[in-house]
Amino acid sequence: MSNKLFAKSFKPLTINQVKMSDEIDRGQHVIAYGAAGSGKTFGLVNKAMNLIEKGGRQDGLLIIRSTVSVRDQGFLPGNLEEKEAPYLAPYIDIFSEIYNMRNAFSLLKGRSVDFKSTSHTRGVTFRNKIILIDEAQNLTFQELYTISTRLDNSCKLFISGDFYQSDLDDKDKKGIIKFLEILKSIKDISLIKFGHNDIVRSGLVKKIIIAKERYEKRQLKAMENKGK
Repeated sequence: MSNKLFAKSFKPLTINQVKMSDEIDRGQHVIAYGAAGSGKTFGLVNKAMNLIEKGGRQDGLLIIRSTVSVRDQGFLPGNLEEKEAPYLAPYIDIFSEIYNMRNAFSLLKGRSVDFKSTSHTRGVTFRNKIILIDEAQNLTFQELYTISTRLDNSCKLFISGDFYQSDLDDKDKKGIIKFLEILKSIKDISLIKFGHNDIVRSGLVKKIIIAKERYEKRQLKAMENKGK
């Protein structure tokens, strides 16, 4: 790579996307949670790369993602890079769009961008990085707490997640809810909830998500009535 890459700045499309962008601009740590397809991860990655390229305190983006199977990576064939490859696909797509270059992620990886699974963050202190914990609904409370307490004063924390898409066992699914309740009392952290009106992936996705939630509410109400 002979020339430096520069990320495009995308205009927020919804009220909560605007709020997320504004909170980042005023120096807040940001937790974006809620509806799938609402541009949470895309927006956070885009803002992170814009900030890094402006030459602030943070010189790189570290994406930390937990997939349930990553916890058992030792049982999977291949080296670490081969084991993590399937989970990089969303970021390859995001960086391709941000930089208008298909191989942007591979060019930046190891330079201004890096990726770790939760299994490889223990005992590490993060410095001068924007830390993005993505798919946070798939982290237990202890994992969220442990990673968030590894940041020094030069770091910025971004978290993205959706309560309704957790792959964890039922006993662990409430970890992100408990964690967010704790963070609400910290003035340096802004929590932004994305709803149906923020879904931008497609009209069909929006209809499917709304229909699913309505179905689940009907099922819950039926169970409650049955118990009376």
